Amino acid sequence: MLRSDPDFGVRLNCASVLGDMRSTEALHSLLRSLQDDPEPQVREVSAIAVGKIGNRGAIPRLVEALKQDDDADVRERCAEALGQFDIAEAREALEEALIKEKDIGVTHYIRRALAKRLKAEE
Repeated sequence: MLRSDPDFGVRLNCASVLGDMRSTEALHSLLRSLQDDPEPQVREVSAIAVGKIGNRGAIPRLVEALKQDDDADVRERCAEALGQFDIAEAREALEEALIKEKDIGVTHYIRRALAKRLKAEE
């Protein structure tokens, strides 16, 4: 349903539920949705769900969306999701994005994610 339902509200709810369930079986579908769902809201919720699942294999796709998605809200959610990961790859991607990102709202979320990581490291 996440990938096939024509109603974006259904896809949105499906992504949200899968994230709340921390469904690792759904990770592939969530990542595909993050990459190519036509509705930014579905991509946002997919990014949040991927962060909740916490599978490190998802980091490259979150980084890609953080760098390339046209929608600032999606990039914000990718930054939040990357902030869930306590590994250098996620932190380095956030640091790089902070330098390159032009949207002030997105940079705010990147800073919050980095601060969360710094606090966790203390």
